Amino acid sequence: MEYHNRDFAQALLLSWSITTETLLRRYYCHGVSQRRLCSGVIIVMEYHNRDFTQALLLSWSITTETLLRRYYCHGVSQQRLYAGVIIVMEYHNRDFAQALLLSWSITTETLLRR
Repeated sequence: MEYHNRDFAQALLLSWSITTETLLRRYYCHGVSQRRLCSGVIIVMEYHNRDFTQALLLSWSITTETLLRRYYCHGVSQQRLYAGVIIVMEYHNRDFAQALLLSWSITTETLLRR
């Protein structure tokens, strides 16, 4: 948020079930373009965890099953995908990552056991 795209990150944190349409409607009012909103995800892809954030970009309501089916085809393991969540938890926003895990019906305890 501080160094890349504050508006995008703030909107993402506001709701775990936010849709692209809702995001754009809310931020077009403040003069934020679709390209700028999407660039928030792309920057995270470039510098943090490409596979995790690319999946997030593809769908705001993506399920674990869909994510794994899509990325197993590209040789991305389940462990590596979950590592993306851990990176977010450690370096960015623990509550956001935990809520994301819950939306996948995964508890932090389950993640750590795995």
